[in-house]
Amino acid sequence: MKMLTQKMMWLGMVLVLIVLTVFGLAMMGSVLGSKPKEVPVALVILDKPAELPTGETFAIGEMIREKLLSSPAMPFVWHVVDSEEKARDGLDKREYYGAMVIPANLSSGLLSLATHSPIHPNVRIISNEGMNTQASMVVRQAMGQAMNMINGELLQQLLGQTGPANGANSHGDG
Repeated sequence: MKMLTQKMMWLGMVLVLIVLTVFGLAMMGSVLGSKPKEVPVALVILDKPAELPTGETFAIGEMIREKLLSSPAMPFVWHVVDSEEKARDGLDKREYYGAMVIPANLSSGLLSLATHSPIHPNVRIISNEGMNTQASMVVRQAMGQAMNMINGELLQQLLGQTGPANGANSHGDG
């Protein structure tokens, strides 16, 4: 009888282990295999182009818009809206999982970084916590990655706009 009890105990433990393994693999597959596709987000471009000393315009907001709308790597469907209020209204109505708000002083703020009184414009990322917690986390992370990508390009563009006046002589020195 003692031997039968031990066999049943071992059989029960093996069955529990098999069930836990199957459920664990099923959960991992659903989490690892789920990549967000076509997530609706709002894009608000309030940026006003700044004028360079050369007379040209420096429109970072438009450059950001073009980059984000043309990037196939982003899992978003961007909906361009003309005000933060409209974006927040869409968030409240559950039309968007998040919003990115480009401030009106972004171009002038970036140009002011080379002056003695720089302006620090802040791009705001708003996620819709009321939709789906996991999706809003993914949206926030992906928008953060998009901003990191854009920051690198902004730096290159800013150096390209201000560089010819300052760096014309440095190309021959190196």
